[in-house]
Amino acid sequence: MKELTEAEKILIEKYKIHVSAGWKRLVVSVLKKIEKHNKKHPDKKIECIYCKEKWGRCRFEIYDNSTRYIYKLTIKAERKSGHICEFCGSKGKETELDMWIKTLCAKCAEERKRKILDGTLYS
Repeated sequence: MKELTEAEKILIEKYKIHVSAGWKRLVVSVLKKIEKHNKKHPDKKIECIYCKEKWGRCRFEIYDNSTRYIYKLTIKAERKSGHICEFCGSKGKETELDMWIKTLCAKCAEERKRKILDGTLYS
């Protein structure tokens, strides 16, 4: 997985984004488009309140979703996140583990199953 640039890391911090590493590139692509919109339309600024994992997908909360473009952009990213491993960024699928729904690749799913079984996942 390609590392985020310093500018991308600052963008993640600016919006207080709390997602695992595998989804950060996807989230950054949305945030960059929001930033571009805000520069172009300073009178119609859009704010990303948060972005988090919920039910195995990346979820955005956007304030003042006045443009269909931004709405469609976040919905598309949320759907796409259901096919990206949230930990490593590889191709993934929604998986239920220990009563949680996660989007994981086979390797990360096996690693988490092992940690659940040996009791080290939550320690």
